[in-house]
Amino acid sequence: MQRVFSIGELAAAIRRCSLFITNDSGPMHVAVSQKVPVVALYGPSNPKFYGPYTDYAIVLESTDHYEIGKSMKKLLKREIQGLR
Repeated sequence: MQRVFSIGELAAAIRRCSLFITNDSGPMHVAVSQKVPVVALYGPSNPKFYGPYTDYAIVLESTDHYEIGKSMKKLLKREIQGLR
């Protein structure tokens, strides 16, 4: 049987992270609420409307909505190389 986590349990687990890499999702907003640094990957949705609105989040947004997976992979690879 699959276990379902409550929002509180999810927040407690995310709070233990030193960095949370995620897509535009509920857990991303939970991480922001717990003040955990976030790398948020956006595809077709607009981060200007949906956040995260914090200084400790990096937003990577695809401009190619038809090939989001390929674009995000290239964008993420470039950003990770920039961190080295």
